[in-house]
Amino acid sequence: MVFSGAQLMCFLGAVQALQLGIVALLRSEKPRANRWFAATVLLIGLLLAVAAPRFAVQPAEQPPYFWMHLWSSLSLLVSPLIYFYVRASVGVVRFRPVSLLHFLPATAHLSLLFPLVLMDAGTRAETVNFYMERELYRSIIPGLRIGAGLTFIYWIGCFWWVRRLEKHILATASFSDQRQIDWLKWFTSLLVVLLVMLALGRLLASDQVELVGVTCFALFLLILNISAMVRPELFHGIAADLQLPEPTPAETPKYEHSQLEQDEKQRIAQKCRDWFEREKPYLDEELTLARVSQALKVSRNELSQVLNETEASSFYDYVNDYRIAAAKGLLEDPTQDHLSIDGIALEVGFRSRSVFYTAFKKRTNTTPGAWRKQRGKIG
Repeated sequence: MVFSGAQLMCFLGAVQALQLGIVALLRSEKPRANRWFAATVLLIGLLLAVAAPRFAVQPAEQPPYFWMHLWSSLSLLVSPLIYFYVRASVGVVRFRPVSLLHFLPATAHLSLLFPLVLMDAGTRAETVNFYMERELYRSIIPGLRIGAGLTFIYWIGCFWWVRRLEKHILATASFSDQRQIDWLKWFTSLLVVLLVMLALGRLLASDQVELVGVTCFALFLLILNISAMVRPELFHGIAADLQLPEPTPAETPKYEHSQLEQDEKQRIAQKCRDWFEREKPYLDEELTLARVSQALKVSRNELSQVLNETEASSFYDYVNDYRIAAAKGLLEDPTQDHLSIDGIALEVGFRSRSVFYTAFKKRTNTTPGAWRKQRGKIG
């Protein structure tokens, strides 16, 4: 049997998806998120396997209606799975009965096949031929159009949750997990582009667009596999200290209902400044709003409000301001010339060189190395 290049790409992608799905399921870190990730890539592999006959060297005049309809129905499941993967990655998410509504479009679309099952063989053949002659299998087109729309909506939903996570980190933690956040954005965006490309190829009856989409999917899965081997930490999920908590009324800041007077805000702000200057808690790379509020004996919401309104700063930036001030002192101190830039970053509480550089340049418009050299120090 001779396979076309496109079929080989479909099979390669399916194998890569199977391998990646098994690896994700075997990981002990963030099991809930990894299960959603595995379900997503395994479904993509199944879609590639189902699409392979379409690219045969000598394809049938028309693809079997059943397989085309099944492919379109299954494709409607990808976006919800991505959405639940992102939700499980950024924080606690419980799969409730109402969550099944996310899979209703795929179920409803698949149910359109049921009438064919109930028909006798002659009527079924007649009906399918009627669909095929008018290329109605492409419009499964309701399915493809609905799928493209849902993909865009879920993409917005995914980015909303990631953005909410970023705001939560700024408000409650002195450290970030930018690599994981960037990974979620990249993974989601690229999958959306590829899904839309396949949908357009089917809607426009363009084999070329479909072929490019299938090839890109296979390469995408290959890159994911390589990434899993080279940087397995990408699949560890957002650190537990940074994840969004289960929403509760007590954890929702509502400054408009706050009872804090201006004098009290100033008192808390001064108390916070005094404690930071005396105890230097910013040197702890895992400092959180919860720990500071506990030390100051004020609620997290009150402390967050004070920092936002009195200091005009998020907790993340507030702590980093102290870290940068400490870093400047080390960079300007000739007795600390033995410390490298990386050493100074770790010394003042930053987790990595890149985060230190970004924060330093944001506040000084120059790099740490340039700051040291400008004062006659050896870099």
